Amino acid sequence: MALEAALPILYRAFSLRPVDKRKVVILEHTESGIDQSFATLYRELGTMGDVKVRFMSTKNMGGAVGRIRGYLNVVREIATAKAVAIRSTSFLINALPMRKDTKVAQLWHACGAFKKWGMSTADLQFGGTRAEVEKHPFYKNLSLVTVSSPEVEWAYREAMVLQDTHLF
Repeated sequence: MALEAALPILYRAFSLRPVDKRKVVILEHTESGIDQSFATLYRELGTMGDVKVRFMSTKNMGGAVGRIRGYLNVVREIATAKAVAIRSTSFLINALPMRKDTKVAQLWHACGAFKKWGMSTADLQFGGTRAEVEKHPFYKNLSLVTVSSPEVEWAYREAMVLQDTHLF
C-alpha cells in the first residue's frame, strides 16, 4: 500500500484517542529545525504553562524507512492535537481527514500577497490546470489563514478556494 493511501487510514486509527486540548503541533516541511518564521510562535507557546508544543519536521527524515517512521509519528501527533500550525502548503495536511476538533492555521514564511499560488496559477504556464487544482485542493483542511491586510483577503480566498476559513 502506498504511503499516501496509508496515512489517512492511520490518522483515523489514531483519531480514536481523544483530542488533547493542550497540544499544539508546529509542522515544518522545508527546514529540519525551527526557522525564524516559527521561532516566535514556538517561544510564546512555550511560555504558556497549559500548552504542550510539539515541533515536527518532515525534512531530512532519511531513507524510505525513516520517511515512513517520520510520517507515522507526525500523523500520530496531529491526530490528537487541538491545533496545527503550518507555514507552507502541506500535502500531508491535505491528505488527512482532519477532525473537526483540530484547527489548522496557515502561517507564512513571508507576509503579503506578492506571489501567485493555488487557483491564481491555474491554467498559467507555470501552474497546473484548473481541473488539477480542483482535484487536489491543497487548502481544504485550513481553519485559519493569516493575511497581511483585510484589503487582500479576496486574493487569498480566490487563490486558496476558501469559503468557511477564517482570515486574520
